[in-house]
Amino acid sequence: MARFEVGNPGGPGRPPGSWSGRRRAVQIIDEILADAGNAEALRAALQRRFDRDPVRFWLRIGAPLLPRESKLELDSTQEIGQAVYLALLRMNDTEGQSRTRPELERTP
Repeated sequence: MARFEVGNPGGPGRPPGSWSGRRRAVQIIDEILADAGNAEALRAALQRRFDRDPVRFWLRIGAPLLPRESKLELDSTQEIGQAVYLALLRMNDTEGQSRTRPELERTP
């Protein structure tokens, strides 16, 4: 089969069960942080950085952890702040069911 022929994916890809470098790095960090002393040292260091410059902390450490894109649907009956809050709840829902705070829901 020719190298760029239709239907040729270009190679076998990553072998099943192998890990990317990023996944391996996360595993190593997780192992390091499993030690309570290391986790506390990291927490204290992050707190010191945050205390020095909260905006820079957010831009360099917090923001890169967020997804680059997300979909936000606004309901015309909600204020923007309420809609954003409810959308964040839906994004962070780990059980697949949206949670809402009744005091933020508008009644028609």
